[in-house]
Amino acid sequence: MALWLADERELSGLKALIGYYQIYELQRKRISFAAQERCIEVRKQFHAMHNYLRALYLDNLEALGLSYLRAYDSAYSRLQTLLKNIEYAKDEYLHFCVAQNAILVLCVMGRFSEALALMQKEKSTFQYGLSNFVFAPYCLYRLGRKEQTIATIRELEPYIVEPDDRLLNDMVMAAFAQDPESFFEAATRLLVLDQKRRLLENVDIDFQLIIHFCREMGLKEELIEAQDAYIAFLNVPG
Repeated sequence: MALWLADERELSGLKALIGYYQIYELQRKRISFAAQERCIEVRKQFHAMHNYLRALYLDNLEALGLSYLRAYDSAYSRLQTLLKNIEYAKDEYLHFCVAQNAILVLCVMGRFSEALALMQKEKSTFQYGLSNFVFAPYCLYRLGRKEQTIATIRELEPYIVEPDDRLLNDMVMAAFAQDPESFFEAATRLLVLDQKRRLLENVDIDFQLIIHFCREMGLKEELIEAQDAYIAFLNVPG
């Protein structure tokens, strides 16, 4: 009987773990509603096994799924709660991932000061990579802090290896230089990269930056074209 119970627990744990990676695959393919339903099922399985840390990872995946559905307010609310709940878990990588998602969602929602405040708070997670900080120059630019933006780009420059991160900074620098040719060249390349990788939140930010730049420069034709492309993007299901 004891052996049978042990086997049942092991089988249940294996099923839950398989379910966890199935969610990853569903989210990679942007099958969002199915991924959300699977998150709920698998999280219950981990709770039943008292594997609360893995359940917290499921909470992060569910919040990420909400952002894919463009329910950004709900996603950020979940991520805020999760940041508080994971303090006792002492899992630094999970904390990094949750903070990364929260920063990205804040950027999409245009809450730049809050995003910067969270980046400042999360500086200790720099050991896990640049992802929590690549949008700092963008946020500073949108807030009109030119000198701080340029200083931040120079500070980050030695660590940037991804072409999309470099292109985003190129757009910001071209915007400050009021150089439409360089700006749109970088913007076109960045949109291609982010759309190819299906980084929909990043694409959203790309379009917002392009529209902001067109308004600032008084580029009416380009503004209309960018707004039409952004609307078309928003009308395509995630």
